[in-house]
Amino acid sequence: MIRNIIFDVGQVLLRFEPLKWLHTLFEPERAEALYPIIFAGPEWPMLDSGALTDEEALARFTAAHPELASDIALAFGRWPECLSLIEETAALVPALRARGYHTYVLSNFSPRFWQIAPQYPVFELMDGILVSSNEHLAKPDPKIYARLCEKFDLVPEECFFIDDMPENVKAAKEYGMEAIMFQGSPEQLK
Repeated sequence: MIRNIIFDVGQVLLRFEPLKWLHTLFEPERAEALYPIIFAGPEWPMLDSGALTDEEALARFTAAHPELASDIALAFGRWPECLSLIEETAALVPALRARGYHTYVLSNFSPRFWQIAPQYPVFELMDGILVSSNEHLAKPDPKIYARLCEKFDLVPEECFFIDDMPENVKAAKEYGMEAIMFQGSPEQLK
């Protein structure tokens, strides 16, 4: 019996559109140059796993691309602006809670999550939040699912996990949870 609904954040509760956002700050060529440096390099997952601080990541970005240092600093400092609430998915949270389900977050996210979360009331509705950078673990490592269950006293077979990444969904299922790959449709979740 499912008692707990576990949400990922990026592309499930919050849209994450860094390239589109970069195009609002910079000329197209500059935006296209900055995207892979900041968002598609090895530093991004290291931030999520807690292996790098923001300061260390910025130092790496600018050391590798000194000609773009000021633009990198601007974009990296403001990147949370590329997030926006997926209202249809967020609206499911109070509806689920009204039906007696517990709601949680399990997300690969840098420590900036804790600065961003207060902007989105949906996070106040969660019974618990586990962020990868705090645990020095990241999905799809099975240890992060175990840590979630341990921290919040959850039974995997009573959990339904929602994520947009197939490898994270697969890992949750292998851990014993029901899981679905979110493909952008709140109707799919209902």
